[in-house]
Amino acid sequence: MPKAGGYRYIVQARCALSAYLEWRMLRAENGIALAAFIFKDILCRWGPLAEIVTDNG
Repeated sequence: MPKAGGYRYIVQARCALSAYLEWRMLRAENGIALAAFIFKDILCRWGPLAEIVTDNG
């Protein structure tokens, strides 16, 4: 994906029940950036999760 404004990656999460999407553009593909996305955009907004399913992508 070409860079736009310094962002190169997109991370997204989808609710399995409602199919609601949360996404964020990232400048780096690392654990710190992904942890910040999960904490700020998922946990702080929606509360604790029962399960996180990943495709290891």
